[in-house]
Amino acid sequence: MYGVRTRRITPAVQQGKTKTKMKKMTKRGPMTLGSAIGKLLTPTLTLVAAATVLLPTYQATAVSVTVIDITTSGSSGNGASANGAIFNYSDPQPTGTGYIDPFLREQNTGGEVGVNTSIKAQIVNTVAYDNKDPVNYTHDLAISTLLPPFTVNGKSYYEFGLDANQVANAPISLIQFQVFVSDTAFTDATALGNFLKGTPAFDMNGDKLHRVDIASDRGSGSGDMTVLVPAVGTSGQYLYLVAGFGLDANGAGFDSNDGFEEWNAKTGTPPPPGVPDGGSTLLLLGSALIPLGLLRARRESSKA
Repeated sequence: MYGVRTRRITPAVQQGKTKTKMKKMTKRGPMTLGSAIGKLLTPTLTLVAAATVLLPTYQATAVSVTVIDITTSGSSGNGASANGAIFNYSDPQPTGTGYIDPFLREQNTGGEVGVNTSIKAQIVNTVAYDNKDPVNYTHDLAISTLLPPFTVNGKSYYEFGLDANQVANAPISLIQFQVFVSDTAFTDATALGNFLKGTPAFDMNGDKLHRVDIASDRGSGSGDMTVLVPAVGTSGQYLYLVAGFGLDANGAGFDSNDGFEEWNAKTGTPPPPGVPDGGSTLLLLGSALIPLGLLRARRESSKA
């Protein structure tokens, strides 16, 4: 076994050798006894050592995680899909409070997960979330406030944005992104917790594990990512986003380590068809033409 050759010894021969060795041990004293015991143990130790060397070694198998890198505008992950959601680097400025309308703030060091809810509770049915108050920055999101889904390559999407905040503007890794839809807004933490244990309308990791590495350029107040989420299955009244940042299943990626991350959605009333900005351009154009008309009238009057 394992390449070690052994020789079988019959009981008679083995007994004879034992008697001979015992006589010699008696004559030569205690030191010889120890030496003889060592000789007796040598074959056993050799087999143990051989077995130890030849035993197979087992190493933990790495979990398969698809990494989407959007840390720069030129990163290879821009436009990549995670189970149908499309991620892109983004750097709009400014995006701080007062410039965007966030519906979820979350913050913790060494990993974080948040859910947008108007319930002021960090513990949702025994699950600790990292939501940040006040409620005007973390709240239920009515789907009716979202802009109608727009079409990309024949598919409908909602658009969300992220403003990350890391020490020295370092990257951060998104490892959980789930969308749940409900016909009612939750006012009870236990009920919300049970709801979030169900099947989401969308799950970034629904087909396989993903990790999205995101820049935090210029820190808080500057957008860092946009994500297009499939509108299929979002026919309810309220949308709940569960978003988690940290290391992936292999311990790789970029942990959260500074201020809060802030999520916003494209919301508002769409402009009428054929009027991209709700008519404000026509209003400004009309205002500009009035002085020109008056000037022309004066010139014609002076000529007369």
